[in-house]
Amino acid sequence: MAYTTTSKYIQLTPYLVLEYMYAAQPNPQTYNVNTGGGNPTVGFNKLINGILEYKGSPTNEVQIFNLNQNYVTTQNTALNNVVKTSENSFIPLNPNLIVPYNDFNPKLTPTANLEISFPDNISVVYDTVRYHILQGYNLENIDGLIISISYLDQDLSYVTFSQIELSSGTAQNYTLDPNPLTIGSNIYDKYFQILVPSLVDMNNQYAAASYPNKPDTLAGKTSRSGRGYVTGSPMRISVWQIDDTTQVNGYDQYGSTLYATLSLESEDPFFNVGAYIGSARNGDYFEYFATDSGGFIENFILFQNSIGNQYYIDHKVETVEQIGAAFIVTNNFSTIQTTAFDVPLLYRPIVRYPSVASGFTLRYTMTLVNSVDQSRLVRNASFTSLDTGRYGPEIAPLQLSVFPQTQKIYNKLANQSSISVPANTLVPREIIKYQNVFVENNTVNLTMSNLSVKGITIDQADGGVTQTISYGLGQAYIRISPFDNFYKFTFYKRNANGTMDLLDLTSSGTFKLVFIDNKNNKLFAPSIVGNNLANAAKGELAFKVDESLANQILTFTNRRFYVSNQPVVAQSSKESQTSPFSKLSSVKERFAKKSLSPSDSIQDIQLAGRGSTKDNSQGTARISGSSSSVLYYGNWLKDNEPVPAAFSPFNTSGSFSPIVPSSSSFQTSGSKLTPIQSYWQQFQTSQAGATGISGISSGGVQPARALDIMGIAAFKSAIASDVQGKVDSGWASSQIIDYFLNPSSVGFKLYSGITKQIFTDAVSGLFGSYGVSGQLFMDELAAYGNTQGGLDTGGPAAQGGSNANQSGSDSGSPNRPTFPSGGGSTNTRPPSGGYRPRGN
Repeated sequence: MAYTTTSKYIQLTPYLVLEYMYAAQPNPQTYNVNTGGGNPTVGFNKLINGILEYKGSPTNEVQIFNLNQNYVTTQNTALNNVVKTSENSFIPLNPNLIVPYNDFNPKLTPTANLEISFPDNISVVYDTVRYHILQGYNLENIDGLIISISYLDQDLSYVTFSQIELSSGTAQNYTLDPNPLTIGSNIYDKYFQILVPSLVDMNNQYAAASYPNKPDTLAGKTSRSGRGYVTGSPMRISVWQIDDTTQVNGYDQYGSTLYATLSLESEDPFFNVGAYIGSARNGDYFEYFATDSGGFIENFILFQNSIGNQYYIDHKVETVEQIGAAFIVTNNFSTIQTTAFDVPLLYRPIVRYPSVASGFTLRYTMTLVNSVDQSRLVRNASFTSLDTGRYGPEIAPLQLSVFPQTQKIYNKLANQSSISVPANTLVPREIIKYQNVFVENNTVNLTMSNLSVKGITIDQADGGVTQTISYGLGQAYIRISPFDNFYKFTFYKRNANGTMDLLDLTSSGTFKLVFIDNKNNKLFAPSIVGNNLANAAKGELAFKVDESLANQILTFTNRRFYVSNQPVVAQSSKESQTSPFSKLSSVKERFAKKSLSPSDSIQDIQLAGRGSTKDNSQGTARISGSSSSVLYYGNWLKDNEPVPAAFSPFNTSGSFSPIVPSSSSFQTSGSKLTPIQSYWQQFQTSQAGATGISGISSGGVQPARALDIMGIAAFKSAIASDVQGKVDSGWASSQIIDYFLNPSSVGFKLYSGITKQIFTDAVSGLFGSYGVSGQLFMDELAAYGNTQGGLDTGGPAAQGGSNANQSGSDSGSPNRPTFPSGGGSTNTRPPSGGYRPRGN
């Protein structure tokens, strides 16, 4: 890229367009104030205006313009500047008069005191301003125009850096534009150009200077306060139309009417937007396209269009051939782009004079146009090549060292060879290969807790390996890789009776996967449409975060993601107002739905799930579609980051401690295998330590038990329902019994107050329909915790601390230990009643 410049166009009047060209980096237009820094040097005059008064005191407004000898360089001198003498009147500062007006009026700075003296030779960066005049119009019906540009001083007054007059009928002072500016149907073929110091550069030099040297900078010398200008403040541009000209003390006085006043950014607001043209890597042609921060401009345009703008791009490529010392434009190509802003455009030039041209240049002009207000941004880029013969009007054919020979082909049947086919014909074997579509597949719910999905029931998640965990609000994690990412979510709702429903999302509008960038803007990926991938009626949503969006997200400090929904009516209305894409084109629809930043403010995202209602007609839960809301939120990680241990869904202590469902007589403890102990042995071991017993607080105060709160009938009913769910989920008998009767298990803590007798009563009628398997369950339950002669399923012997199982020679009565009554308390007698093992 040879060069890149920035232009911003503003329609000041129907016949006048201002083009403000910000200083082009890295080589801006620069002039020194004193000799020794190169020629030409450009100095400054400072005029103090004491004519204007406020409440009886002069305002002493400051007006800056260049020295008379610098007119050819900046065209911003006393020769065309005017001074304001009242609210609507101006008088020229023409130095060619016998007595210039500033020397005549004692309230103005005399000519001898105008020039600013700089102790050091400083360089000044200039912005370029062009005033484009409508073709065929020379201000004939008015006396002229006065246009001023002012900067905001630290004392909140405005310092004028240009206040020039464009007189009627002065076409000879204009510059004819070889490339006329076209806006709509209007053509602007001439302009008047001036240079003004860059406000941004002045502020930067003032900030970089040491404190003693700040008054000697350009900002310190030109400002009224001597403290420079407000950083980041916009420039003020004012336009007066001259209605009449009268004589006051022999000087022309212009009676004027303020036509327009506007603010203009001091720094290019679109500095990240650029243009690129260069040779393609994969072919013999050139690529050209608009850029944003070095990449494609697609996200920028889609975001701007989503907030009410309507941007499109006007591309223009010129082929300029150098023949001797002359540069001749031999081709001019233009095109308008309204879609597919994420792919380059292709161009192959034709060099008309390859035999005499020493080289050619492709001049690319990218114009970003907002059709809402006709504002436009222009970027220029170029590419120069010396390979003129390669792109001539004729493509040279390949020269072969040996000419190809003509082959004659005769349609003649040769002797056919016999092909033997085995009698046992081979049967083709069908090979099926599966490909994972979704890298992340999450099951989530709208509560604040993780839930365990088992058949048609949902319980509090405890980390059992047979469970499917439905993550609560803020509990799920997804991973972001710097490539294309696919995510699928399945939404559940827990009912009051313990059953579950899949959320029917078909009537909940459109869904987005939203992320927050470092400027509190929102980027989102819309959901993937199609029941083959995700069926909204079954609570399924699928999203694709493409590579370009993923690389942006990886730079964000906010680690939250949100699944939000918006009603169909509101979304359709919004799209009809802001989307420029035709609903008739699937290709345009695809580009319209790509990731972009929405227009909502950050306050629209609330960190809570939206409540759901029950549709009796359908029998499934539905999400309200009356307003935009957040359906779910969670966290995202980089692809190489582990899930934080402190947020493990199974253990609030931060460690992963799953229950090991096994019918063997050993359990895993770290890397060792230890014998399973009966639950009262574990209970009494904990009791001996006086710590860690579920249901006993550190202060010795026993909390309320589930049995006392629910009552015995409801308590047994809850146990029976829970056992039924575990049986349907495939739990083994030993797992179920251990879950409820082992004091260290989750079930024993959840059903605080449970005893073996209560558990036996709760499930005694449950296994009547299970036949032999039900009887085996009851036998195993009766043997649980007992030591009997001839039984080795009762666990370790309780007497004497023996660790060995009872053998067949042990025919004595069971030695029953102290039995816990639940909640951490003890009962000195064994439970009455209940099932007795056979053979006792």
